[in-house]
This record gives sequence, C-alpha cells and structure tokens, in this order.
Amino acid sequence: MKKSYILDTSALITYFSDEPGSEEVNTVIMADNSVNISEISIMEIYYIFIRKADGNKAREVVRKIEELGIISIEISRTILFNGARIKAQHPLSLADAIIAATAIELQAQLIHKDPEFKPLADRIRLVSLV
Repeated sequence: MKKSYILDTSALITYFSDEPGSEEVNTVIMADNSVNISEISIMEIYYIFIRKADGNKAREVVRKIEELGIISIEISRTILFNGARIKAQHPLSLADAIIAATAIELQAQLIHKDPEFKPLADRIRLVSLV
C-alpha cells in the first residue's frame, strides 16, 4: 500500500537546496509513495527562490516539482476552513495552517523542518527533518 505524504515548503527548500535532510526527502519522492504539496507551497517556493536566486531559478524549481510527479493539492473550502480553525488555535503562519489542514484532509504524513507543527502531533503524523 502506498504511503501518503505532504511536503511542507521547508522540506522542498531542503530538497532543492541540498540541505541536511534532502536525502530523506529524495527517498520519499523516489519510492512508490503518494507525494503531495499544498498549492500554497507553490507560491512560497516561488517567492523564496526569487529571493534566493532569481525568477529563472524559481520557475525551474516549480517545473522540477511537476516533473518529479509531486501532486499539487488545491485549497478546497474544507481545507480552507480547517486551516482557519488550526490558525485560530495555534501560532502557525497562514501557509503552515493550510499545509497542516491539507495533511489532515489527505490523512498524509507531513514532512517538515518547522517546530511550529509540533502541537499538531495528535492530529498529523509528523516527520521532522531536524
């Protein structure tokens, strides 16, 4: 049975910047798993790589995400309102709240580097890269 994962934006940055933990992300991507990201991570990764490099690098990273077969999950009303409830209850960024809600919706393991997700460990299986 395939395992289902959500890559937080921090996991994508780790992977594309070849930071410690990138090997673990690569193993998940290359295995026969369902690997997903929230749509909001596309926006985050795009602006982060514009800041780190330039627009060409940002477009290259987004293209590579698509080539790797990582599935971008749309932000449905259910995810939106669940994200709002998470944001109201926990000190997460708006993007992280939506990513967490997406993981809950898909019953997926969340791969991340953000300690802010720790309070959600009773609702999401967390895989920390740190």
